[in-house]
Amino acid sequence: MEAPCLLQLQITLTMSLAHSTRTDVRNTRFADVLLCVSGALFLEMPGKGYSNLILNLICCNRGTSMTEDIPLEITSSDMANLPIFIAVLIVAAVIARICVSVKRKEQPPVFRALWCATLLIPLGMVAAWITNQLLVNEDSSLWVLSYSALGAAAVILLVEPLVSGLIDQTDLATGTVACICRDILVIAAVSALSFVSLEIACNETFYRIPANSFGFSVGLLATVLLSLYLLGQRHGGVMTLVPIICCILGIAEHFVITFKGEAILPSDILALGTAMEVSEGYEFTFTAGIVTSLALLEISLGLLSLIRPRKLRTSTHVFPAIAANLCAFLLVTVVGLSGFSSIDLEQALDFGFDRWQPITTYASQGFITSFTEMVNELPIEKPEDYTPDEAQSIEQELAAAYDSTYGSSEQRAAAVAQFNEIKPTIVAVMNESFSDLSCFEQLQAAGYTGPAFYNSLPDTLVRGTMLASVTGGGTANSEFEFLTGATTAFVGLGKIPYQLYQMNGVNSLAKDLKELGYTATAMHPQNPVNYHRDKIYQQLGFGDFLSIGDFEGAPCYHAGVCDYATYDKILDLLRTDEAPQFIFDVTMQNHGGYDYGTVPAEELTNYWVEGASEGANSALNTYLTCINASDRDLEYFINELRNIGRSVVLVFFGDHQPSAATTLNDELYPQEDTASHAFRVYQSTYFVWANYEIAGNTELNVYDTVGANEIAAITLNKIGAPLTDYQKALLATRSDVPTINVAGYLGADGLRYDLESEDSPYTSTIDKLQRMQYLEFASKVQ
Repeated sequence: MEAPCLLQLQITLTMSLAHSTRTDVRNTRFADVLLCVSGALFLEMPGKGYSNLILNLICCNRGTSMTEDIPLEITSSDMANLPIFIAVLIVAAVIARICVSVKRKEQPPVFRALWCATLLIPLGMVAAWITNQLLVNEDSSLWVLSYSALGAAAVILLVEPLVSGLIDQTDLATGTVACICRDILVIAAVSALSFVSLEIACNETFYRIPANSFGFSVGLLATVLLSLYLLGQRHGGVMTLVPIICCILGIAEHFVITFKGEAILPSDILALGTAMEVSEGYEFTFTAGIVTSLALLEISLGLLSLIRPRKLRTSTHVFPAIAANLCAFLLVTVVGLSGFSSIDLEQALDFGFDRWQPITTYASQGFITSFTEMVNELPIEKPEDYTPDEAQSIEQELAAAYDSTYGSSEQRAAAVAQFNEIKPTIVAVMNESFSDLSCFEQLQAAGYTGPAFYNSLPDTLVRGTMLASVTGGGTANSEFEFLTGATTAFVGLGKIPYQLYQMNGVNSLAKDLKELGYTATAMHPQNPVNYHRDKIYQQLGFGDFLSIGDFEGAPCYHAGVCDYATYDKILDLLRTDEAPQFIFDVTMQNHGGYDYGTVPAEELTNYWVEGASEGANSALNTYLTCINASDRDLEYFINELRNIGRSVVLVFFGDHQPSAATTLNDELYPQEDTASHAFRVYQSTYFVWANYEIAGNTELNVYDTVGANEIAAITLNKIGAPLTDYQKALLATRSDVPTINVAGYLGADGLRYDLESEDSPYTSTIDKLQRMQYLEFASKVQ
């Protein structure tokens, strides 16, 4: 494009913008940048037709003619036009550049067009969010996104060919050095931008992340970028995976924190399909941080477009260069993986990982540092100086201790004789998010006393608090602990065993009962592939698995098939098969989120907790309404079992507290010590009940605090069922360590201890438990 033509374009644009005497400050600033970038983008365009095109685009976007005033304000709905206009401008620039190439009989810039096409995706996403009223608190982030997209387009269409052309014209040595310097600078910049893009989407205090964690995170990203750089033969295309994945992770982390009050853990990546299946009940809204994250992605894409190798003079250099790049890729990848995986980050970066609430570490140290530390802990740690013979000896010794005490008592003998005679059916219900939130004193003060029927049930064998290893989510870990007797405390924080291990060789409650002549049925009214249940249940010994297809037409409540529909299915099984059965029911009804309007308005509770936000109170009342519905269904189920005409044992427990409780806990106790703060939400509730009188049982409603991994052994012990040596050993250790979960344990002295506490008088018992579990679980899956 000739200089007079460019001048005409700029004069025309300036005159158009000058017509506005009421344009707000942000629009004027944007117009100035747009005027400069528009001129630069069309620097090579011949003729003045394109000037009119851009001018008309501007005027049409504002809804004005060239002689009309531009409106004072852009309304919320009109803001969707801004990213659309920027996208149109970029497309027009690409088309114009292609036309220039065709006219000059040059090769069309196909790859530059593809690079520009990637810039359109974030713009289209944001426009869609605005149109669907999903973008909140956008602040000035839309302008940042617009500037970033325009700047990235300018780099792709103008700067890249200029830089590459200069490098290609130099001699080999100079060109090589220039390429290396350029690529190093781009990798460093994109590494930092990708880190900030991830954090700014989900972490409001990311600017407080220590310099050493920042350096580690950027260094890790730079290493990955370098590997992809070499794998992609020194082109930037493959490298875009890093900023794109960082942006996606940041957005995903934002929603996981918003919905569940938790951070993304390594096994959550493997459970992505499950997360998508159960995400329908949540309302997705996007924030200024997310839009800014997309803006940083745009900048990264623009910078990566600069990376391409220097043109080789002869084709004989091509294959040696490819081979050298691949060798370097393997070297960097192997060294990087071994180096980063061998670092003890807590020690090297001088921080303590909060295993009660990982989200606090994610906020203080950043996603990449925290996530990497958890990945490094994925292998199940073998106890020091572990041998199978020693672990077997410990288990047998503790089993003998059980046999010589309660195992040889008259009460146990009476229960054993009764069990052998009647073989009662055992039904276990793990009720989604069921808990008694009256553990919050402020909720008690508001008048809430917990689920009425549940708390008034007069004839339970044992009941109490269950220390959970998850909160707000992670259902599969609670059922894993219940079915296997293993605690995730010795598997590792952030792991979901269902997602990570094959369990054909692992013992389970279903396998134990099948050996006694029981049939084993699992049911969960959801997609059977969630958490790999379709495979895991079979590996754990269940003969049948009833999933969502078996509940077609069943009534729903809140988030899914209602509890009483699953209870009716259980009752049908009991009435049609008189043989002893083990039925495991994982309900769905109470799953989050707890948005207003997801339960019947006439049933909605109206508790108001002082000190909690309106949003927290709203979610809380939706949740409590769900619990009331579950409580009614439980009453119906137990009344039916009382009159079913056969002996049934019912184990009932909640898998974890809801995300609403995590929010409430954070708002009511912001300055509380970590252990006390976490203990309140890492707990649920349970009971064991029978519709017949257990021989040898002298008292009812015994209160006991347990872990999910102990409930099966306690139940079998109560009703006189046979116990494995491992189950006997678990019961024997409860005199020292009554219960344990992923972040600590209760001692017989009533105090809480960290798993690795050196001041605990029960360290030897914990060591024995860990060695036994390694024998019974870890050694069979690794």
